[in-house]
Amino acid sequence: MRVLILLLIFLFISCKNNDHSIFFGGKILNKSADKIILNKDDGIINESLIDENGFFQMKLDSINSGLYNFFLQPEFQYVILEKNDSIYIRLNSLDFDESLVFMGNGASKNNFLMDVFLSFEENEDILNKSFNESFENYLKEVDSVLLVQENKFIEFKSKVKISPFAEKMINNALLYPYMEKIQSFILRRNINEELWDKILYDYKIDLNDKDLTFFKPYIDFIYLYTFNITRIKNKEIDKIDFQINRLNIINELISSNEIKSKLFRFLAFEVLLKNTSISEKSKFIDEFLKISTFKSINDEVDELYENQKKITPGNDFPLVYFANQNGSILDIRGEKKSKKVLFFWSYDQNSHLNAIHQKIFNLKTTYSNHKFYSININDSQSKWLDNIISKDVVNIRSVNFDEMSKKLIIDNLNKIFFLSEKNKIQKIDLIDNLILN
Repeated sequence: MRVLILLLIFLFISCKNNDHSIFFGGKILNKSADKIILNKDDGIINESLIDENGFFQMKLDSINSGLYNFFLQPEFQYVILEKNDSIYIRLNSLDFDESLVFMGNGASKNNFLMDVFLSFEENEDILNKSFNESFENYLKEVDSVLLVQENKFIEFKSKVKISPFAEKMINNALLYPYMEKIQSFILRRNINEELWDKILYDYKIDLNDKDLTFFKPYIDFIYLYTFNITRIKNKEIDKIDFQINRLNIINELISSNEIKSKLFRFLAFEVLLKNTSISEKSKFIDEFLKISTFKSINDEVDELYENQKKITPGNDFPLVYFANQNGSILDIRGEKKSKKVLFFWSYDQNSHLNAIHQKIFNLKTTYSNHKFYSININDSQSKWLDNIISKDVVNIRSVNFDEMSKKLIIDNLNKIFFLSEKNKIQKIDLIDNLILN
């Protein structure tokens, strides 16, 4: 009943809305986080707490029409917001995309956009089964699937009036996931260049569309496309020279600074986070800093590189502060009597929480002479204490996750650290690798 009342309020507001404000709210079932965050590009626009009944709402007075995304940890989805929209969503966080429904003024375009994403997931299974076909037949399969989706969109537009911007975004949502699949096919099957060098022309692709700078399917396509272009002249894809050549190709192909900076950052992080030697990474960074004119990204990449050098095996474990169960702040380097194993988890990721502790339980017999530290990455002391599931480890919580994640380069919660009695870093690995070995 309250859902219906809230929806009626939204509809009333949309009818009376003459100040061009945008309303965004809804009902979250089985909420996975306490707040929902609305983002545009790389910035947070607004956020709203989700009340005990699952409701949230935002009034957005001074934002421009555009493509936004809303984040409910750990999931996100896109939403097109335009002047006078009053959009109400309903979703179950246990079945995020499949349960998501938009209602209110501006709902139709977003429901169709959501259908586009879900249809691609279904069609992706069909295309994956065609990966053994010839390239020509694979393109025919893609074109056939695309035609069906495009015809649905034509029918939709005959019934619902949408803005040119919304039409453009839906067209791109239709196109680019399939373009990325074609590039994946080219890579996996090692397709010769002459068979695909007209891809951009055939599908009317613009590599410098600023409106799509923060649209993941578009960036994923370009990123993989630059890989395949680089592979034409450089077959040794596991060498650092390949990535340096790719950096130069991105620089040549992409004129949009917004898109180029994003691709530069992706490539630099890919290189630095791979398990390659510091000398190879140094070679790449030298070239990167010569080419990149994006100061903020250069600083971020340089910080990552310097932190990587600091946590190479043999070096001291860096200063990171933790809280114990009593709330006291501690530095684990003060304990110098035993070897240590450090692992990480979040109470927002229940499946990982249970899985990581089970895997640690399996490792403890192999590393019985080590003290195990279970490190929670969340902010709330009380919620952390409520979610502790293992008593036979040292339970601590990061005081400042952003700082810790940069110093320790926590890009994966399955990362695990081994320290000596004197707190020298002995090894850094993924827990699944240790179990396999």
